[in-house]
Parts: sequence; structure tokens; C-alpha cells
Amino acid sequence: RFDEVVFQYAGIKRPTNHDRIYILETGYGATLERENSDWLFRPDVDPMSLVQNPGYSPDAYRYGAIPSNLLPVFIDAAKKYGIKWYILAAIAYRESGFNPNAVGPWVTVGGKMTRALGMMQFLPDTFEYYGTDVNGNGKSPFDPEDAIYAAARMIAENGGRVGNYHRALYRYNRADWYVRDVLAIAENYRAIYGEDGRGQGLLAWPTERGYPITSFFGLRTLSGEEEMHYGIDIATPVGTPLYAIADGVVVAAGPARGYGNWIVIQHLDFVSIYGHLYADGILVSVGQRVTKGQLIGKSGNAGRSTGPHLHFGIALGSFPQAIQQKRYVNPLLYVQP
Repeated sequence: RFDEVVFQYAGIKRPTNHDRIYILETGYGATLERENSDWLFRPDVDPMSLVQNPGYSPDAYRYGAIPSNLLPVFIDAAKKYGIKWYILAAIAYRESGFNPNAVGPWVTVGGKMTRALGMMQFLPDTFEYYGTDVNGNGKSPFDPEDAIYAAARMIAENGGRVGNYHRALYRYNRADWYVRDVLAIAENYRAIYGEDGRGQGLLAWPTERGYPITSFFGLRTLSGEEEMHYGIDIATPVGTPLYAIADGVVVAAGPARGYGNWIVIQHLDFVSIYGHLYADGILVSVGQRVTKGQLIGKSGNAGRSTGPHLHFGIALGSFPQAIQQKRYVNPLLYVQP
């Protein structure tokens, strides 16, 4: 029943034990009025508003967008300590969803009760050791700049400065699953924001810029029935050019249930999906290698569609299992309009 509620309100189809623990801890914190769990119940928020509006939003955890006022802090702190900025951003996302006021549950450490504090979730003793007063208003784990610079120093001094991020992250939170999570999130940020955080990321947008997103990833109501939407819809006129978001190999190009016709491209560790094409809008064939930004087709209005648009999706893993097992993720964690 717990998993059913998680799927209904958060759109997580098969929550892992880590998802369950995080949600329970968030609920515990909200009960104490320490944390905000609104992100669990907001499936229709425009994630781009998180980029355009600086500061913490509870939806930041859901969509992973880095608040615009924090991005330069991550970049500057990483530069000072000789590490990668996207590692710091991934820690903040994984620990608190960029919430500077986050307070973790009580735990016993060294025989005394304590709890993690702030955006980067430092235990008080750890922050006392690594923290500095960055902006002259007093050292505090609840100050985003102080917390980010403290995390940068901790990561750098525990292996990050020489590129051993596995060791550094394990020192930050002693769990292999945590290390894997943070490294995966960090790679997403590098893909979205670019290596230096200031330029074009590694992945392209699937259409020309300027077409609005009319339906986001998550639960939605269609024809009076609630359903999970495993991608985003981009309102493109029929015949709009479609582009490969990254290098890959075409693994499907033709009829597909619900989509009319689709194109699926296998990338290194995920597949990208382009749906609702007409048959004559498919300009590639199965087995063909494509490069980032290459023209692959033209949008249509085929299949289960209420108007001309591109359905764009991303699923983790290899085709066809990634789609059969519904390993879909929010595409806006990978590409930005």
C-alpha cells in the first residue's frame, strides 16, 4: 500500500528501499515542521521555473534543477578546492533537494544523539572541522555558501583533489549505494550544464528551440482518467525537424503502439524515445549510427494524440528492457530547452 501511494503521488513506479527510507525520513521531518515534503505531491510544476527563480523550492528535489543563485557557488567552491562542481551539486540534491533549512532525523554517533543540518547535511562536529565563514555573517551549516564550501573542502581532502571521488563520497556518507547515486546525479548535471557549468551540456534538445512543453513527466489526467506520463510533450507543428540528443545507434524506427510511429536510439546507458511521427517522418533506419544533433525525423500527429506534438522520453539501460521494464526518468534531468 505504501508503494501504491508513492506511485500515485510521486510517480515513482517501483520505489527502492532507498526511496522508501528517504520518503519516510522526509515525512518524519515534516511532522516536526523541520522539512518540506511538498515535492511529493506536486506533479504538474514547470521545472524550468526552478532554474529561472533562484532559491530553494521543494520541487527542486523532484526535478533536480539547480537554483540559479547556487550554481556559481558550486562552481567557485569547486575551483577553490580543485574538484568538480557537479559533485557538490549532486551532494546537495541527494542530501536535501537544495533545502538550506533541512534537518535530518536524530541518530546516535559516538554515544551521543545528533542530527545532520543544512543543505549539505553536515553533522555538527564535522561541520565545525571543515566549515568556514565564507561571507562574513557567521559560520553556519544553514548558510548555503558556508555549507557548500565546507563540503568542497571535505571532498577535496578525502580524495577528490586527486580525482578519487568514490573514496571522497564514501567518506561523506559511508554507503556504496550513496556513492553510486551521487556519481549518477553528478553525471546528469555535467550533461545538462556542461563541464564548466557555464556552457552547453553534452546532450542536445530534440527539436529546434522555442516550442513549449505542454505536458510534463508525471501523473496527468487524459480523457478523464489519471495516468502516468513517461516523458514530456513538446508542441511542434507537423514536419518539425527532430534531432538525436546524443551519439548512438537506432534500435527502433517504425510503428509503435500508442505512438503511431517512433524512433528509439540506444546511447551508452540509456535510450531516447521520439514518438507520434508519421511513417514518412522517419529519416533513419534500425542499425544506423547517429551523432548528436543529427536530423533523424520530422514530428507528426500519429497514434494516441490530441494534437501535433513530439513525445520525448528517456529510459535507463538497454533496449528493449529499458522500455519493457518502464525504467523511465524525467527527461528534464538530462536535457534542457
